[in-house]
Order: sequence, then C-alpha cells, then structure tokens
Amino acid sequence: MDTSLLFTQILWAIIGLPIIYYPMILLANVMSFAAPRVQKITLKGTLFRIFMVVTTLYPLIYYFCYKASVTCVEEGMLLDALLYAIPPLAIGGTLYWILKK
Repeated sequence: MDTSLLFTQILWAIIGLPIIYYPMILLANVMSFAAPRVQKITLKGTLFRIFMVVTTLYPLIYYFCYKASVTCVEEGMLLDALLYAIPPLAIGGTLYWILKK
C-alpha cells in the first residue's frame, strides 16, 4: 500500500469519529428545526441555523470529500487530497469543541 494512501486513510478515520455522535446530533437538530421560531432575526440565530444544517449534512459532506480525497491520492495530488479534508475536519473540530463543554 502506498504511504500517502495509508496516511490519508488514517486521517479520514480520525476525521470520521464525529459520525459516532451523529444519531444524537440528528435528533437534536430535528427537534430544533421543529421548535417554534423567534420573530426577531439575529446574527446568532442565523449562524445557529446554518450550523444545524451543516451538522445535519455532515455524513454527506464527509463522504464526498473522502471520495474526492481518495481520487486525488490515486492521481498523485497529495496536497489536494489534504485540502479536501479541511471541511469535515472543521465541522468535526467544532462538534468536538461543543460536545466537550
């Protein structure tokens, strides 16, 4: 096995750890989407809604970024493969920071 492919597989396994919490996050997001909305629109509320949508779509984001990364590694573009790891890594890091509290 190629060393760069092994490195990216290990990286993606670490990035995929937040999927363990995904059922709980999905349930919380569904309940939040169903909750009554406040009449006043604020920046904090808008950012919260965006975060809920992104965390709800995390498995899809993870899958497509993973497939693009593996394709880049197979074509020898290791830097591009690592760049595809940034979106799921940012989402996963944010989830870890929130769940740690």
